[in-house]
Amino acid sequence: MPLIVVTGLPCSGKTRFSEQLKEKLADKLGHDVILLNFETLGLETSVFDVPREENNARQQLKATVDRYFNKDKTIIVDDLNYIKGVRYEYYCLARTMNTEYCVARVDVDINTARQWNQDSGHYTDASFMALCHRYEEALGTNPWEQPLVRVTVGDAGSFIGMEEVIGTMTQGTRRKASHHVGSLPIKSFPLRTGQDIDVQCKAIVNKVLAAVKAGTIGSVAVEGVKVKVPAGNLATVTAELHRLRTAFGRACVETTPADMSAGNISRLFVNYLNGEM
Repeated sequence: MPLIVVTGLPCSGKTRFSEQLKEKLADKLGHDVILLNFETLGLETSVFDVPREENNARQQLKATVDRYFNKDKTIIVDDLNYIKGVRYEYYCLARTMNTEYCVARVDVDINTARQWNQDSGHYTDASFMALCHRYEEALGTNPWEQPLVRVTVGDAGSFIGMEEVIGTMTQGTRRKASHHVGSLPIKSFPLRTGQDIDVQCKAIVNKVLAAVKAGTIGSVAVEGVKVKVPAGNLATVTAELHRLRTAFGRACVETTPADMSAGNISRLFVNYLNGEM
């Protein structure tokens, strides 16, 4: 269930690259490789001209990626993926699923991409330029853009960087969803269900979010323990905290530690957050 996120300017060759990558990966891995983009979902590029339609289309694509996720498939997300937050959502999905993950940035200069767009008529020139101005380039400096492979166009329609992407998928650069709960300092565990864990974790998440809203820098005290206050906008921090809360709760239930008291849940979750953020 490896996940490859392809990003780049409009009309930079992302789909041609993705199609070639799909074929080579299928031969190398010996299992299904699924290529997902707006075309496979029957969506028109005109959605980029209407923010609400674009958002709905992006959510439809993400939901399809989520639905296809399993151990017997590799997924290539061939889209502009021009917003950092979009790439971050796919990164979170890969971490939650504990699977191989890679960002492939197809690099073509804007003038070449513009000429290719004029030749293909894929976008109006106004839409093309608007998308280019909105593009937030993946630089590999953020955790959700690592590993980042730069792909360029070679001779006869080949792509330089293709083999590096394949190597990343076959060698396995994993995005760990969580620390194994069994490795945490645990005592007795009389909790009845995962819902008991979630209630306590939710309270901690709400306290951290309140600190973010208040502009707190550094840390906030929760249950007598300091919790890091993550940097970033509220929407990004909220998504990350809820992902960690879900991953922690799932790990507790799946691991079913023999000794873990309700009084220790908050402390364990705080330690978990400090280790992950």
